[in-house]
Amino acid sequence: MEFRDQKHYLFREAVRNGWESAAQFPAALTQGLPSELPKKWLAKFYRTPKIEALSRSTRLVNRFMVGADPEFTLADGIGKLVHANTFKLHVGLAFGADLAGRPVELRPAPSRFALDVLASILTELRWMALTVPKIRECQWFARPYVEHDGIGGHVHFGRKRLDKRDREVNGLDRLASMLTALDVFDRRAVQQRNEDTVYGKFGDVRDQAHGYEYRTLPTWLSSPWLAYLTLVLSKLAVYDPMLIEKSVPSKGTLRNLLAFYKGLDDDAMIAYAALERFGWPKQDVGDFKSAWGLTYPKDLLPTKVLIPEVIEPTDEDRQQIFNLLVKGTPIPAVVPKPNWGPTTLPEGYYPLAYHSDTTGGPRRRGFGELMAGLAHHENAKVRIETGEGDPLRILHPTGLKIPREFSGTQIKFYPNEEVIIYIGQRFREDANKMVQLKKFLLEHFPVWKFADVKPDSFKEFKTSSRVNLRGKEVMI
Repeated sequence: MEFRDQKHYLFREAVRNGWESAAQFPAALTQGLPSELPKKWLAKFYRTPKIEALSRSTRLVNRFMVGADPEFTLADGIGKLVHANTFKLHVGLAFGADLAGRPVELRPAPSRFALDVLASILTELRWMALTVPKIRECQWFARPYVEHDGIGGHVHFGRKRLDKRDREVNGLDRLASMLTALDVFDRRAVQQRNEDTVYGKFGDVRDQAHGYEYRTLPTWLSSPWLAYLTLVLSKLAVYDPMLIEKSVPSKGTLRNLLAFYKGLDDDAMIAYAALERFGWPKQDVGDFKSAWGLTYPKDLLPTKVLIPEVIEPTDEDRQQIFNLLVKGTPIPAVVPKPNWGPTTLPEGYYPLAYHSDTTGGPRRRGFGELMAGLAHHENAKVRIETGEGDPLRILHPTGLKIPREFSGTQIKFYPNEEVIIYIGQRFREDANKMVQLKKFLLEHFPVWKFADVKPDSFKEFKTSSRVNLRGKEVMI
């Protein structure tokens, strides 16, 4: 197509500089073009796409997965902070307490499609409201800073290439700076989070087995629109960091970024349509339950169900998010049915997280991922502890074989049937070691994945050659 390369370069520069009219285009970039052509290009560039339905063959520019673990806080009727662990919420499940035990944290299912991540957040919020009914009596706040706590909106990326990491993080830092400077995020609260906590600093990245999590962003849960815009822009910043890392901090820049990719990426297309409908979101400091359709009657009975480590969205969840963003239809207060299994454990078996104190700040980092989706038996409980000392110490009945990857590990065998695993800081900070440890637990301990637990699982374990409960004390 004639002038195709010139058009492509012109609009990349429009993104970087936030140009929103043909009059702003420098003459050097339009030289040789018919005089009316840039205006025609710009009109098409800004044309709102007609989106009739949620496509089943999604167009996405990114091959990497996107995930998140956003946080929010609870307060009583007069605004006093209520800690998440008041409701016995644990780390590592689809929803629970964060490591400090004060904010609530969600763990939505990752996806290449940011709309799916948002739909997973919706269903997890619903299940929390339905399984912990007392929590509905609280106000739910998505504020960046609450009583000396920084409340985060971490975004995860399935990106392992270290040679591209710095540039991607630069792009994310630029995005975080713009969303704050443009008052999409609460600027004053973001500043407090940055100054009074260890969170919110630029370049805050934590390695994960799947890639990395970007931890600079504050919580973005105050509305589905703010959440979706943040996820989509973050995805595009990682996909094409050179387009944003040195861009002009303006709403025109971010609007142009969505317009540039709306013909190639369904997330960008839906977000652009939502921007034209709703305008720019602004972080709401009030109770956000109604924004997510969580307006359940007070007398609704609690739902008893085993909560997994993540909850995948249903087609209904996706459609309701789509209807909100594209058509402006409010999210209804739906009572969902479980779309996972198992939803209960056999008698005598309990989630591993229930027997361990999963909160306690950064000194317990990694606990949630280790215990997520695991169960043990009431007659052979497994407790996980942590601290700053030895890399790994295990108290276990005799008969345990130590794999090579844990060489140098201290092992103590005791004659009781309780297993205690002590994980030190150096070990916890190695994401790959924690993945190996989870596999090790499943192979050698009375621990099972939820889906694998049967009524006779513990009986089979006791009679196997892996363990001898008589016990003696040994140090390796």
